Amino acid sequence: MKRCDTVMENIITWFKYLYIFHIICAGNSLLFDTPLLKVTSVLVLILGVVAVFWRILQIKKYIQYPFIKMYIIFLALFIITCIINFKYGVTNNMKIIIWMTFQFVLLYLFDLKRDKKFVTKEFRFVILEILIITSIMNIIGIGMLFANYGFNRIISESKTFIVGVAYWGRLYGIHTDPNYGAILTTIALIISLYFFFSSQKKCIKVSMVISMLIQLMSISFSASRTGMICVIISMLLFFFLYTFNKRKKITTAIVVAIIAVAVAMGAQQGIKAGYNGYVAAVESWNHAHGSDNDKEDNKNKIEIGRQEELEGDVSNRRFDLWNNAFELFKTSPIFGISFGNNVTYAGEKLPNCYMLTNGFAVFDAFHNMFMDLLSSQGIVGTIMFLLIMISSLIYILKNYKFIKDEDILKCIALFSGCITIVASSMFVSEILYVNNETTVVFWTLWGFLMYFIYKNKESGEVNGISEEN
Repeated sequence: MKRCDTVMENIITWFKYLYIFHIICAGNSLLFDTPLLKVTSVLVLILGVVAVFWRILQIKKYIQYPFIKMYIIFLALFIITCIINFKYGVTNNMKIIIWMTFQFVLLYLFDLKRDKKFVTKEFRFVILEILIITSIMNIIGIGMLFANYGFNRIISESKTFIVGVAYWGRLYGIHTDPNYGAILTTIALIISLYFFFSSQKKCIKVSMVISMLIQLMSISFSASRTGMICVIISMLLFFFLYTFNKRKKITTAIVVAIIAVAVAMGAQQGIKAGYNGYVAAVESWNHAHGSDNDKEDNKNKIEIGRQEELEGDVSNRRFDLWNNAFELFKTSPIFGISFGNNVTYAGEKLPNCYMLTNGFAVFDAFHNMFMDLLSSQGIVGTIMFLLIMISSLIYILKNYKFIKDEDILKCIALFSGCITIVASSMFVSEILYVNNETTVVFWTLWGFLMYFIYKNKESGEVNGISEEN
């Protein structure tokens, strides 16, 4: 039985590696809907189903994991909502149930008896995987910007991706959505900081400085306001906790955190201003030398900025969608309408609502996790999830003092990454009901965080807080 446990836990580890590779590549506009992702999708599904059944069979072994019972109740409540609303659709909700089961049972849940050194090895591989894939995508995107390259990749009549630079002033690169790309890139920035501070090797420190520059350039060129908010929150949290860990002084930690934010935001603004200055110089040179028609590469270069796109609606349609979510919530306030049925339910109950009749696109989500939650699972589901969040934060704060020196920097990076994604979920749909790159990364990081805190709490020894070696 012990050998079987080891084999299955190794399968779950490889499931995580493959799931992260698949989902980040699914957010790549050049790889989306390619044979590669069709193969990885099938492999993820097969490994995931096998692993979930194994953990169900071994439920007594896992049931004491922090808050897993509450997650099971939350998932059960969603299933009840799906049953109540089955006449509006079944397939989409079945997919959501599978995704959330994978996220709760395989990404968040750990075998608490597993040796910490193996989990640490898994942790380092996972974050390195995220960093490498994201960095490659961002380097390609930055190259497209300087090459002034962009086109539309048409997948179907209802799905088209912008590749490269958009004419209204933002870089999509090869991210299917620049906002999700910016959030993922912020996580890569935090990972770079983790490797920079945890390593004593100069070559790694230099590599991580280069990585940080790449991530800041990508976020700046994406012109994502969500990405900007993510950078502010991640820098505040990471440097506050890191400095407090070293100095034990709140005032010093606050000052360092504010300086870190100022440096990061200054770097972003400097990058954007520098690039726009380069564009202006190229256009001026072309005009002066009459070469606009001779050098296509230098023709009509795009300045970064979204003034025209955002004129008249600072929320970029979000306020209308949030109001729409509340209208749907009022039609079924107790158990909600179920996320997979947003469009069909709205078509019957509120056929003239904004998400269907806005003249731009049919929206199937509300660009805010709590609005998605409120409309999808009503008061019952919302209260349940809020209880999970509050209980989890109390658990982390209560047991922070037990974290050993060897794990403190891991926990700082993981906590900063998770809170950053939670903050970004106020502006995009993630964490619940969806299967995208930032959702999968969140549940992976959240699971590692809870595991490391639990294992340190197990020792019962209060440790001095110091930098990880």
